[in-house]
Amino acid sequence: MWGLNQSAMKVKKVLACLVALFCLSLQSSYADDFDIITQRLFDDAIYNPSKSEVDAVRSLLNDNGSFSDFNYSNSTPDLTEHLERIFTLAAAYQSSGNVYYHNATVKTQYFSSLQFWVNTNHTPDNWWFREIGYPKTLGLSFILMSAELKAEKTALLTSTVSYLRFAYLNNLNMEGANGADKIAGAFPSSVVMKNTAELNKYTSQITSLIVVQNKGEGIEPDYLFAAHSIDGRQVYGSYCTEYMQSILNYIRFVKGTFCDVPASAYTILEDLTIEGIQWYMYKNHIDPNQTGRKTSTIKGIDVI
Repeated sequence: MWGLNQSAMKVKKVLACLVALFCLSLQSSYADDFDIITQRLFDDAIYNPSKSEVDAVRSLLNDNGSFSDFNYSNSTPDLTEHLERIFTLAAAYQSSGNVYYHNATVKTQYFSSLQFWVNTNHTPDNWWFREIGYPKTLGLSFILMSAELKAEKTALLTSTVSYLRFAYLNNLNMEGANGADKIAGAFPSSVVMKNTAELNKYTSQITSLIVVQNKGEGIEPDYLFAAHSIDGRQVYGSYCTEYMQSILNYIRFVKGTFCDVPASAYTILEDLTIEGIQWYMYKNHIDPNQTGRKTSTIKGIDVI
């Protein structure tokens, strides 16, 4: 009996070691995948702004991180340009051919302006900016400066991650193009923080948006894209464009990693393009009926 017990204990130890090695291998694989995704995001965001462009941004920057020509009250409808300007600073800092490459002052100015933005939390009446437009634009500079934030500004890193995920976590407007866009806004923060559970959830949600349905928000059985269909279906080419951009970007960033989408999603997107999108575009013109709500050809009335 003693010999049998010893044998059983040895088997348990061997199994425990194998499980530990498997888990370690899995963690290593995930770590490699995060590095791949981070590099793809970085390569997609990076560009080399001109010195005059960077200098113009810096000339308007106040010591507290605000820009002198902006009113930061919530009555201002759109301050996306603040985020575009700090993206310019981040790109200049990270572009090896730029005169401001790894310039300490530019880095400090980026940190200061990012801190001001996160603290101010500009929230205009149109919910879209705070929940979609701002996070998606901020994600560009955030991914470029994530290594520096991790190394030097951990508190700012944490608050920026919270800013980027806030709109996603409120779980509103998660259908169709809006859902894909809100995931796109939160996505860089989860990649930087190497959060496996969050990326798996994003993939599950993205996959759930790549379906043929008949609810009025997304791809419908005739492969036309509908949105804002509260009072009846509205075929909406512009929302389809936004949807495809966020969906395809996500797929491009995660392809071949642990959070890749299933093969069935690719098939549906191909069918959407071939059976739907191509039929309302011809020689660089689009059928105006695809523009959605309040379509009008009356002179003086905008198509929206």
